[in-house]
Amino acid sequence: MGMYDTIHLVPPVVCDRCGAAHTSTQTHLFSDCLLDWEPGMIIAGSATQTGILKEEIYCCNTDAGDYVRLPVWIVIWHGVFVGHETDIDKAHLRLNQTDRLDMLKWLENSQVEARQWKGRYQRLYRDMQEWLKQRDAKPEDDIDLKTKFGGIFNRFPEEILKDMDPLARIVERNAPDTPAPGGWFDS
Repeated sequence: MGMYDTIHLVPPVVCDRCGAAHTSTQTHLFSDCLLDWEPGMIIAGSATQTGILKEEIYCCNTDAGDYVRLPVWIVIWHGVFVGHETDIDKAHLRLNQTDRLDMLKWLENSQVEARQWKGRYQRLYRDMQEWLKQRDAKPEDDIDLKTKFGGIFNRFPEEILKDMDPLARIVERNAPDTPAPGGWFDS
């Protein structure tokens, strides 16, 4: 079987027989690197730059002991995973209706996501540096940022330093679903 990639299906593919909603499927159509693909992402390992690829989802065991195969048509436009359809005619229509404005929207979403990831990484890195600096500080090296420069650089919470598990608090503080504080240092 080897390695595979996962395609996230938005909206889910629903089985006509049992009603199960499939939100993803595994495929060997792309890079076989255990990557996850969502609509709007550039498919780096696809041999097809623009076209429609067929995949199948195996669902519900029938009385005969066989599985129902649900066809899924993967639409790729200029190397971008546009989405999927369960009907080949709808897949052709979707491919033909995709335009450069869709590409610009996907590019913008990708850049916003990259900036958010970079901001989370930078905040996590700063918090770890600050925690290590304060954890390893010697009494003779005591730099009181509360008084230096009016305390504007003291943004590391004291409750994290005093917590039983400061690393867990730092990770919670920088979780992906936590909004950025919005300071000038979060760009």
